[in-house]
Amino acid sequence: MNLKIKLTCSLLLLSTCFLNAQSVKELFEDKLSPALLIKDVDQAYKELNQNHPNLDWFIEKKKLTKKIDSLKKTIKEPLTRLEFRYKLLTVIQSIGDGHITLAMNVSSVSPNDYDNYFVNRFFPIQQFDFKLLDTSLYVTASLHNAGIPVGAQVLSLNGVTAKEVIRKMHKGICADGYNDTFKLFTLNAGVFSNVYSSTFGYQDSIKFEIQSGEVKKTVMVATKSGTGKPLVASQNPSTFRFSNDWKYAVMKISSFDNSLSFQFGYQYESWFVDMMRAQNKTLVLDLRDNIGGDQNNATKLFALLIDRPQYFGLVPKSYTDNSKKAAAASLNPGVTNQVIPSKSAYTGKIYLLVNGGTFSAAAILAADLKATNNNVIVVGEESGGGSEGCTGGTFKHVDLANSNLTLRYGEIPLKTLGNYPDKGRGLIPGIKIKYTIADILAKRDLEMDWVLNDIKSK
Repeated sequence: MNLKIKLTCSLLLLSTCFLNAQSVKELFEDKLSPALLIKDVDQAYKELNQNHPNLDWFIEKKKLTKKIDSLKKTIKEPLTRLEFRYKLLTVIQSIGDGHITLAMNVSSVSPNDYDNYFVNRFFPIQQFDFKLLDTSLYVTASLHNAGIPVGAQVLSLNGVTAKEVIRKMHKGICADGYNDTFKLFTLNAGVFSNVYSSTFGYQDSIKFEIQSGEVKKTVMVATKSGTGKPLVASQNPSTFRFSNDWKYAVMKISSFDNSLSFQFGYQYESWFVDMMRAQNKTLVLDLRDNIGGDQNNATKLFALLIDRPQYFGLVPKSYTDNSKKAAAASLNPGVTNQVIPSKSAYTGKIYLLVNGGTFSAAAILAADLKATNNNVIVVGEESGGGSEGCTGGTFKHVDLANSNLTLRYGEIPLKTLGNYPDKGRGLIPGIKIKYTIADILAKRDLEMDWVLNDIKSK
């Protein structure tokens, strides 16, 4: 599945469960009473409190309970479902579980109704592509509006500073631990407009205050009729190549998702056989923008990068002692049984590239490699997935009774093999890379530039 489509579906609005609302207008514009919304808060918290396996990993339960109580006290007036969703997410995200999602159901809405509300209207925020650098916001593509040039910095949107816009959007995105790089990645992965709309509502007009060079100006952008920009077709999840002089190999692993037509085990094995035949001693393993997928596919790659049997992830003893929980955990290879090294396993130097999009199974793989292999040099940005592990495996979906929201969370607590000192953080690179807007517009690859310079210097 394409990264943008996958993020949109998992983080934002799409679900296929039963709906109470029967039209898009009702779903996105009608308001629900405080009494009904508070019931949904209680339902969500009861579900997580009773069944989430890592609820107090990053926040004490009494602090979370206090946040829930405070949230309920703020619900004094009727809210739209989007407004309620955001309020609830600001509390749920404090759990520090990046796999938790809260999606709005649209399954009972007719395709024509949906298209008339969304597809046939091009909202102002959808008319541009954006990139965030820390707390600064830039336009990187002007899709259907020439009024704002590419490279312009956005200072405010409808009078709200860009810094405040980003802060508020961050509060509605779940991430592992105390990590911010996954939140930044999410907003930079082509779904900024979706997150903006789910946070601030679907706005028919936006006043942009921008700065281009030394010039500051205000641009009013209104909704246009017609279809939005098309979603990009799926891409090959993995690529492999040798350098022209055969001194190093580059392996780009974009996804472990089974929805992609890619023979993970067979293809990985063939690549490593090629490296063995070429007597290759240097591998660039690129896990940037890989938000995970099937852990089995990550484990197949792990088997080609270890020299002795290893677990891929560790689960609490209470799970292996409980037959029902053990059965669920056993769905994940490398959890209840060790991963056996492949006969084609690689033992040379590894440059491991990571960023905020290195998440879930990809983040676990990265953390495990760093913990078990002294030949690994990590380059890039703090990984979006926690270096200590995550809560995933099998997932439970719970429909909230009144707000048409579906809560999803993982049921298996999985820890990585390393003992990393910074609790709640991703894998921290030894070589940290920082981009400027000029780098982004020029489509530079600073991580690869650093790696190639380092290889040449040896």
